[in-house]
Amino acid sequence: MSSNVDELLYGSLSEAEAEIKEILSEFSVKQVLDTEFRFCGKEVKQNDDMSIFVTAKDNTENIRPIDISAGRLTDKCNGVQNTALRSVVASLAWVARQVRPTLSCRVSKLQTVAGKATGNDLRECNKTLEYALETSTEGIFYSTEMGPWDDSVVCSINDASFGNEEVEVQPGVWEDGGSQQGGSIRLAPADVVNATVTTVHPISWSSTVIKRACRATLMAETMAMIKGTEAGERIRAAIVDMRGQLDFRNWEESASSQMGHCWMTDCESLYEHLVSPK
Repeated sequence: MSSNVDELLYGSLSEAEAEIKEILSEFSVKQVLDTEFRFCGKEVKQNDDMSIFVTAKDNTENIRPIDISAGRLTDKCNGVQNTALRSVVASLAWVARQVRPTLSCRVSKLQTVAGKATGNDLRECNKTLEYALETSTEGIFYSTEMGPWDDSVVCSINDASFGNEEVEVQPGVWEDGGSQQGGSIRLAPADVVNATVTTVHPISWSSTVIKRACRATLMAETMAMIKGTEAGERIRAAIVDMRGQLDFRNWEESASSQMGHCWMTDCESLYEHLVSPK
């Protein structure tokens, strides 16, 4: 709903509202919205307990399925079908990046078939879209129960599959045996390592094919963790910089001294290797 701009700018202000006033004074703002509004294609709603829920319901429901003509599922797609596939997958990829981590893996697999798709890939794309439409009200929830911002740590959660993907090794040349990696960067409370259940805030997530050839599960899990922890280190440095505590000449050490970074994996072999004193 729309708030009273004059009251926001000139009324009694809390510390947070004073900061908003200072920001708004530097820009020409026609309308100020709070509590529930639409921003960059996403619906944002703040509940009475100050928690925030973000969805992309309208954009998801505007995606139309691919018209699959009669033919065998193994037949290669024509130019029109390939264009339609790219369009739907691009739309789903945007939704997945913004508010739907659960779509990331399926969308990633659809992206790898562009240019060599068959009728079966079109059907899989429509099934993915059908799932997205059925769950269009799902999104990202930011709870108020996480704990103090100043005590939070960055948490990198990574996982990988092994040898079950097809990878393009050269333009137009595909090989079996590729591995998929998935990861998510979260803001977490300081005791996340010892907690059985906890509240975290999602910052970023992705699901992609590992470009390197992996000869074992441990290698795939390691590559996924490297990708996730490097991304977590950059995000941690950005947060420490927001706090005015980052030394740009020695950013890795200064960031680690000011904020923790928790690495999480479900691979026991990788965990044992990393914590081994040897």
